[in-house]
Amino acid sequence: MKKVIQKAGAIIFSSVDKNKIALRYGAGYKDWSFPKGHIEFGENAEVAMFREIKEETGLSVRIVKELPNLEYINYGGENVSTKMFLVESEDDSELKPE
Repeated sequence: MKKVIQKAGAIIFSSVDKNKIALRYGAGYKDWSFPKGHIEFGENAEVAMFREIKEETGLSVRIVKELPNLEYINYGGENVSTKMFLVESEDDSELKPE
């Protein structure tokens, strides 16, 4: 059986304007996506999601609810399973636009 890469990520909505969401621009693939990344050794999905969001957007967030996993095959042909969360920004002014 093929190894499945484990990631964690989130759909982030603004605490100020519920019609706005935060996306990241993946420089390696030249596309827009929800913030996400690999679950590192010793992390669970929640910890990885919080870390990735802080690294990629600068935002601190709170979990609204867990979402179904996002399953896909990446550009390298590897199977990926991403534990997704719906989260709300605690302070939109923390956003670091890139």
